[in-house]
Amino acid sequence: MKASISLEGLLQFILSFSLSASNKRWLGERLIEETEKETEAKDSEFTGKKEVLSGIDAGMR
Repeated sequence: MKASISLEGLLQFILSFSLSASNKRWLGERLIEETEKETEAKDSEFTGKKEVLSGIDAGMR
């Protein structure tokens, strides 16, 4: 069974815990780190695709 939850619902769930300000900051920083990793991976994947397509284009000429 798949469940879906809105981001607002997720935020409200997290805020329902008794987290200190430092715990909230820690969680926020971990989320930011993950998004940076994902962004870097997508950027390098895009660069790799560009290089492959450039190589194909050069080979066809």
